[in-house]
Amino acid sequence: VILMGHSSGAHLAALVATDPRYAGTAFTAIKAVISVDGSAFHVPVQLASGQGEVMRLFRNAFGTDAKRQAALSPALQASPGDALRWLLIHVRGRGGAAAQAVLLGAALEAAKLDVTTAPVPGDHMGLIREFGAPGYPALGEVDALVRAVASAR
Repeated sequence: VILMGHSSGAHLAALVATDPRYAGTAFTAIKAVISVDGSAFHVPVQLASGQGEVMRLFRNAFGTDAKRQAALSPALQASPGDALRWLLIHVRGRGGAAAQAVLLGAALEAAKLDVTTAPVPGDHMGLIREFGAPGYPALGEVDALVRAVASAR
């Protein structure tokens, strides 16, 4: 199984792949994650770093309880038993998503997992509209991850 998600779906895919409570007995079937421009991999850091409407939405989603925020942070859940391969795609220059991809990538690397980070041009919504189109900047990385998982069977 390869999990993939964009935006909040990227957060959910990463959370399911780092916390066995969500996948149950299927957890070991998760072999890879393709995360597309997520920005809530380390919730406490993200909430501390911003303000405005997006942060209000994040506070509504994740609450104010530090323990709950940590439990909902894939970067704080990463461990050697998680999915072995990760592709973290984010819009180049989109500060929150780029910083969060770095935090998650570092946590996954510390857990000795295979991580590729792929900054791409564009904007948050355009990125998903263009995903998979010929010439898409991260298509090579996506293909490589899928082939690696398929050949490992």
